[in-house]
Amino acid sequence: MRHAAFLLASLLLGVLALACASSSTPELATSYEADLGRTSRPVIEEHVPRILDRHRYEIERFEDHQSTVYVYTRWSRREPLDDEISLGYSQARTKLTIEARVIGDSRAASNPAYRVRLRADHQLRRPVGSEWEEPALTEMFKQYMDQLARDIRTEFESRFR
Repeated sequence: MRHAAFLLASLLLGVLALACASSSTPELATSYEADLGRTSRPVIEEHVPRILDRHRYEIERFEDHQSTVYVYTRWSRREPLDDEISLGYSQARTKLTIEARVIGDSRAASNPAYRVRLRADHQLRRPVGSEWEEPALTEMFKQYMDQLARDIRTEFESRFR
C-alpha cells in the first residue's frame, strides 16, 4: 500500500511539474549578447575603437574601474533590416556596451588578461509612431551583430596569445 501511494504521489508531482513548466512562455530577448573571448588591455584600447568606427559606432565614453573596463557607444542610426521592415518599422538604431573583466588568475600580472563581452541594445520606430520600441531581436539583427562580434573576436585572437 505504501509503495502504491508513493508511486501515485510521484506521478502527481511529475504531472504538476510538467504543467508548470509548459505554462510559462520564455521571454524573447530584446538585447544581443556575445562572448568576445580574451584579450589584453592594450588591444581593447587600440583596436576596439577602430573596429567600432569601421562599423559606424561612435564611442560615447570609456570607463575604467579597478578590474573592469566598459566601452559605451552612442546610439547609431542604421537602416532597418528587411525583417524589421516586414514588421512595420521604418527607423532603427543600435547602442553597444563592451565589458572587459580581468580574469581572476591574471590580476597580479603587469598586463592582465580580460574576458570581454558585447551587449547590443536596439530600438525600432514605426513610420506613424514617435516612440522608440524595444522589440524582440530578429534573425537578421542577430546575423548583423554576429558579424560585428566575429570581427572583434578575430582581432582579439590575432593579437592576444
